[in-house]
Amino acid sequence: ISAMHWKNLAAPFGENLVSLTLEEVIKLTPDRYLLEGFSRAHYALANEWLYHPLLREHLEKTPTQQIPPRLSSCPVVFADDYLKAIQGKL
Repeated sequence: ISAMHWKNLAAPFGENLVSLTLEEVIKLTPDRYLLEGFSRAHYALANEWLYHPLLREHLEKTPTQQIPPRLSSCPVVFADDYLKAIQGKL
């Protein structure tokens, strides 16, 4: 992410994997959203926040990338391909 000169807005919230509330995501006003491949799974309660009206409005107005499911299942193992997907090269 740093090599692409992007800023990880979640970094100040902790190291490694962090969990953000919907309110925190909205307040950060990112200039792009990266959604892991399972975010389109309509059955997962963990993805319920994707259907919140305010976030849906943000997702419609802000560039959004979907990481392929095969990569997002384990981004550490597929780190190189994951970064390529983020850059739009995969």
